[in-house]
Order: sequence, then C-alpha cells, then structure tokens
Amino acid sequence: MRILHVVHDFSGVTETFVRDQVSISSQISKTVLVISRVPYRKKSVTESVESFRFLFFFRFSFLIKILYRLGFWRQIGGVRSIQKAVQKLSPDVVHCHFGWSVPETVLALKKTRYTGRLVVSLHGTDVRRSHSWFRAYHAAFDFSECQFSVSVITPSHFLRYKAIRLMRIPSSLVHVLPNPVNEVFFSRRLPGDAAAKTSAASLKVLSVGRLIRCKGHDLVIEAIGELRDKGLPVQMTIIGSGDLRDELDRLVRMLGLDSQISFIGDIAHADIPAYYAANDVLVQASRIDTVKGQEESFGLAVAEAAVMGLPVVVSDVGGLPDTAQYASWGRVFKEDSVKELVGALLDVRLELVSPKTTAQSPRRIHELSSESFKTKLSEIYSLAND
Repeated sequence: MRILHVVHDFSGVTETFVRDQVSISSQISKTVLVISRVPYRKKSVTESVESFRFLFFFRFSFLIKILYRLGFWRQIGGVRSIQKAVQKLSPDVVHCHFGWSVPETVLALKKTRYTGRLVVSLHGTDVRRSHSWFRAYHAAFDFSECQFSVSVITPSHFLRYKAIRLMRIPSSLVHVLPNPVNEVFFSRRLPGDAAAKTSAASLKVLSVGRLIRCKGHDLVIEAIGELRDKGLPVQMTIIGSGDLRDELDRLVRMLGLDSQISFIGDIAHADIPAYYAANDVLVQASRIDTVKGQEESFGLAVAEAAVMGLPVVVSDVGGLPDTAQYASWGRVFKEDSVKELVGALLDVRLELVSPKTTAQSPRRIHELSSESFKTKLSEIYSLAND
C-alpha cells in the first residue's frame, strides 16, 4: 500500500498529532510520502518519509489568506503540484490534514480521475460555526461526484457532529478516531496511590497550552487567587508561550500571586511527563474563540494527563468533556465560570485527600495509544482495496 500525505505546513512547528499520524502510518505501509507547502526542516519523522515541496511555494501572507477565502485557491494554490505527485506515485491512499490542503486535494484528485481512497483528517480549525467566507472551503466537501472513495476522521464525537451539521458531510463517511498519545506518557503512568502525597501539601495545578485568550489561562489564575483567599495552599505551573504572556503576568502581580504561579514557557514535548508527575491536577479552561468561531476539538494535553493517571478539570467547551472521560477522575465546569472552576478544584482536593473514585481501566486508556490508532487507521486505509 502506498500512502501520500498532504499537509500545508510540515515544518516541524505544526501540531504534534499531525506528525504522529504520519509516523504511525509508516508502521502500516513501507511507502509513505509527504507533500507540503513547507517541508519538514528537522530530521525525517521516520526513514521512510520523504518530503515534497509544492511548486507554488510561499508562506501565507494576509493577502493570500484573503484570496483563499474568496475562492481563488484554485488559481494560486498547489492543485497542480498535488496532481503531479499523484500521477507520479499512484498512491492507494491520499491522506490530507485539514486546512486548505483538503479542497486542493479534492480538486486535484478529480482532475487526475483518481480511483483510490481519500482520507481527510479534521482537527477543528476548519469546522467553524460561523463566518460566511468559509462557505467556499466547505463546498469542497461535496463528495457526491467523486470517483474515489472517502473517509473523514475526527478526534471526538463533538467534532463529528459538528462536521456533519455544519459541513453537511454524510454521517456514514465520518469516523471518530482519538488523537494518539505518545508512548512516553504511557510508560510514565503514575501509580494508583500517587495522590496520597497531596494530603499534607499544597494543591499543585498544571496548565498546558498557548498563552492566547481562548485557552482561558486568565480564568485559572483568578481561580487560584480565590483558593488562596479561602486559605487553601495552592501552586500553579503554566507551560506554554504566546501573545498574552505580559497580560497574564500583570494579572498575577495584580492579584498578588507571584509566589503561587510560575510560567515555564515552551519546553520539549518529551519533558512534559515530568510536569504531569509533579502536579496534582491538569486544568484546561478553554473558551470559544468569538472572533474565529472556533472551539477545542479534542484537548491533547487532557488526553496526556488522563493516560498518566492525573485528574483533570475542563470547561464544557467543544470536545473537552469527551476527552475528560478517559481520566481516572475528572470534572467539567461551565465556560468562563470562575465559581464553578473553584468548586471543581475544591473537589479535586477532597478527592486527593480521601480517594473515592475507581481508577480508569487500562482497556479504556488503551484507546488513546498509538497501537489502537494504528489498528483503526489501518482499517480505514484498507478500504482502499475493497
């Protein structure tokens, strides 16, 4: 089986789950190739992955984004490059990963009269509840006249429902396949009695994610302030960087939380398990992005914490409640509600001091493993030979 991945940006700064999917596919097939507008600039994901540049190579400027949204991607995009790659490689499966690579790939496959299988991975940025300029993009998901078979993958049931409702993709084509969690998190899973360490110490709260408004770090900082005012010893660590760093710093100083909250910045993904192990709960307080109409589709940090056995507290936004179900202990609070978040963290403290929750079964956690993902992805790919 020959697999061709189409990814707009495979430079090494893209989402880790995209690279994980490409890497896992190389365990399914010995012939895996990647075509990207921005090729991978570090070591290859695996020795069997080869990068191809688009002939129409450029980085997205503001003007280019506007032209795409107006429907001119047919003229300025990489359709011709994808056509050439398909004609040269004759792949059994073409797997494209969200963004404008989807309409470009669909048009290219129609032009080449491709008869294999197209697999589309949606991750949320392309499934939005508003914005009329996305109509041209959504129109590309009309697969009624395609000569090739199609499967669409979403990481959560929430995103599956949203894709069916907003993009009008037939429900029979959409499969839920949770993003895989790197095996290093499984190997570092905490023992069942790890929570006992918290009984005599402060509550240690961890937050992982870009420092942007929709991640809700400001909400967690306010909740930490309220817990301190209630007399609860509490510490918070924030991993990530972003445009709101200075604003969040000012909020911390204004609330007098300098000794309670630490900003770590960006760290290597392989170093994150140590922070999960050193903390008592992961909080993801994401809110809907009112500008882009986007919301969390999965929550990889929540999945990683769940795999390691760490309790999680998440907002009721997007696919976060779905992913929180993998945790051995979890709470869901109303978006933007500091009061409910404080209550959830008090529940965490109580649970850690006097555990009452039965640990999640290994079988359930296994659904987030690379091995489970490989099995399910292989089943989808194999349909190309039916």
